[in-house]
This record gives sequence, C-alpha cells and structure tokens, in this order.
Amino acid sequence: MKSIDNNFILPKLVASKVRINALISVIVVIVGGSLWGIPGMFLSIPVTAILKVILDHSKSLKPWGKFLGDDTPVSPFFKSKRKIL
Repeated sequence: MKSIDNNFILPKLVASKVRINALISVIVVIVGGSLWGIPGMFLSIPVTAILKVILDHSKSLKPWGKFLGDDTPVSPFFKSKRKIL
C-alpha cells in the first residue's frame, strides 16, 4: 500500500501544484528512486520543475517544456483571490 501511495498518489498531488504532467511525475519518481533511492524520489519532482522552467524560457526548447507541463485549464473561480459573498 505504501508503494502505491509513494509512486502514484503523491506524485499526482504534487504535480498538480507544480504544474507538471502527472504521468511525467510518476515516471521521474520511479526513475529517481531507482537511480538514487529515497533521496532521489524526494528530489525528482523539484528537479523536474526546475528543468521545466528552464525549458519554458528557451525558445528552441519550449516544446519540451510543454511536454513536461500540465495544460489542464484552471477555472476562473479558483484564480480569484476575492471572497464571493
């Protein structure tokens, strides 16, 4: 059960905050775990997020940043910081 939590549920939750594709986050957690163990699992998503920011700011590498990203539209209701009475 812990393996399911670490490899599938947690990457999906973290990826939604970092705006990385959920499948990519699962893959990088598994690869990070196989290469560097538990520290690799913890560091794989932040390293991927840093890589995504770098790829997004390079014109020639922008398609790779889009590949890593999560392009699900966000509802305008959640963008607003105002309270609706």
